[in-house]
Amino acid sequence: MSTSDSLHSVHAFLCTPIVNELLTTHPNWLCQNAESHTLSSEISSWLEWAGERPHGYSTANGPQVLPPVGEHKWLLLLRYYTHPSCDGLSDLYSTIPADLRELLDATRRLRLSREPGPARFLASSCPQNATREAVYQSVDYESSGIEAPDYARMVGMSPKKAHEVVRMTAYTSRLLCSSPSLRTIRHVVDVGAGQAYLSRSLRDKIGLNVLALDWSDVQSQGAVRREAIGKKRRKREIPTPAQDESSVPHPNDNDPTPAKQQLSALTYMTLRITTDTLLSSVDEWFHRGYQFTTSEERESLYGKPTPALFVALHACGSLTPNILRAFLARLKSSDGNQKWSPQAAIVVGCCYNLLEASDFPLSHELTHPTSGRPPTYLTNNHLQLAAQVPSQWMRSEVASTATRLAIRKVVWRALLAGILARVPNLPANDNKQADDDDYCPVHLRRLGKLNDSVYDNWDAFLARAGEKLGVDLMQGHPRDREMESRLEVMHVLRCILGPVVESFILLDRLQWLKEELQGTGMDVELINLFDQASGSGRNVAIAISPYLRETNSR
Repeated sequence: MSTSDSLHSVHAFLCTPIVNELLTTHPNWLCQNAESHTLSSEISSWLEWAGERPHGYSTANGPQVLPPVGEHKWLLLLRYYTHPSCDGLSDLYSTIPADLRELLDATRRLRLSREPGPARFLASSCPQNATREAVYQSVDYESSGIEAPDYARMVGMSPKKAHEVVRMTAYTSRLLCSSPSLRTIRHVVDVGAGQAYLSRSLRDKIGLNVLALDWSDVQSQGAVRREAIGKKRRKREIPTPAQDESSVPHPNDNDPTPAKQQLSALTYMTLRITTDTLLSSVDEWFHRGYQFTTSEERESLYGKPTPALFVALHACGSLTPNILRAFLARLKSSDGNQKWSPQAAIVVGCCYNLLEASDFPLSHELTHPTSGRPPTYLTNNHLQLAAQVPSQWMRSEVASTATRLAIRKVVWRALLAGILARVPNLPANDNKQADDDDYCPVHLRRLGKLNDSVYDNWDAFLARAGEKLGVDLMQGHPRDREMESRLEVMHVLRCILGPVVESFILLDRLQWLKEELQGTGMDVELINLFDQASGSGRNVAIAISPYLRETNSR
C-alpha cells in the first residue's frame, strides 16, 4: 500500500460518523449536557453495555467468576485492543458488542506499528526498504556488537530519556556510516535541544560539531550547567573506549583517537525558532565556526557547501514542520555562495496539541482533495488524543497504576462537571487565565490540579473540589458507578483512536516530503526509534537522507 493510499484509508476512517462523534464528544461536555445531548444509536448501545455491572459469564464448563479484567469494561476493551488473540480472555471478549470489536480491529489495523524499525501499518503489504532496515537493525545492541549502556551512569537523565538519547545517537552514527555522501558530515544542528543531552552525546560519542538551539534561556543555561558538571565528572573518572558502555562507532573513523574527539565542539544559541530564524542561526554558526573544521576537510570541501545534519528529539508542535521547511528551503536553494547544505535529518515530533492550524494538512493529497472526498480538519480533541499510546498503558505495574489514576482523574472530573451543571447559584469564575477549551466547563478550569491522593476516595474528591470552588458538594452527590463505567469506556475508546490520528498527521508529513523531495536525490521514511518497553511515548522519527545504495553499517 502506497503512502497516498494509506493516507486516504486513515482519512476515510476518521471521517466515519461514529469515529467523528467519539473524537469530538469529550466526557466533560457529555456530562455537562447529559439531558440535552443525544448520542447516535451506535454509541448509545455501547454506553448501555458499558454501564452494565458484571455478574459473571458462562462458558462450556458452566458459570465462571469474572477475573480481575472483568471488573472494568474499559480494561476489557484495552486488553482486546492490545491482545486480541489471548485464549484466556476469548470468552470475555465475546461479551463485547460486535460493532465495538470491529471498531477496535480497525484502529489496530490503521495505526502505524510501534515495533522498532521502519514504521508500517500492522496489516500492510507495502514492500520493505531492506537497506534502510539494515541501518536501523544495526542499532540493536546485541546484533551490532555495541555493549548496552548503563543508564545509571548517565547523570541527570531519567532512564526513559537516557534510552532515547542513546538510541538516537546510535541510529545517527549508523546512518552516517551508511553512505559515502553522509560520512563527510561533521556538523549537526540539534533543534529544540533543551538541556542538550543529545547534543553532548553526538559530540562526545560520534565526534560531531554541534549547534544546540532552544527557545528557552532557562533550558540553555541548564545545558551549560550540565556541561560544567560533566567536565568535572570526566576529570574524576575518564573512561577508556572499552569502559565507556554508552559509546557508539564513529562514522568517520574506524578507531577514533582522543585527538580527533577534541576537535568537536558544542555551541549554544537561544532564539525563537522558526523556519527563517533556524536558517539564519545556522548561517551564523557556519560563518563563525570554521575553526572547528580540520585542514584536510577544508581542502576537500573547498568551493562546496559543508554538509550538515538536522536532528530533533521531541520537536514540539509546529517545530517539526518548521525544521522540515528549513531543510527543504536550503536544499532547493540556488544560491551558490552558501557555506552549508543539508544532507540528512532525523526529527522526532511530539505535542501535537501545540500544532498551528497552518501546519496541517501539508501534503497536496490533502490540501487539494479530489471530488467526493471529505474535507480535512483536526479539532483540538483530535490533537490532544494524538499523543496517546494506549498500547503501552499496561506495560508494567508502575505504568498500570499510573493509567488507572489518569483514567479516574478524567472520569471523576467529568462526573463533577455534571454535578456542577445542576448546582444552583454557583459562584462566578474569577480565573481569567483559563484556557478556551469548549469542552472544559469554566468551573473545572478554575478547579485546577488536585493532589493525586484526593482521587483515592470519592467523598474526599468532592470535599476538596467543593473547598476550592467555594460550594458544598457533600450532600446528594453519590458516586454514580454506572455512569463512571460508561465514561471510562468512552474515554478509553477515544484514546485508542489517538494513534490513528497520529498516523494521519505523520502520513500527511511523509506524503508532503515525498512530493517536495522529488528530483532532489533524497529519500524519506518514518522510523520507530525507541523500544516500546522504555515507555517512550513519541518514538516515530522522520528520517531524510540521500537514497541509500549500499550499507556499510556493520
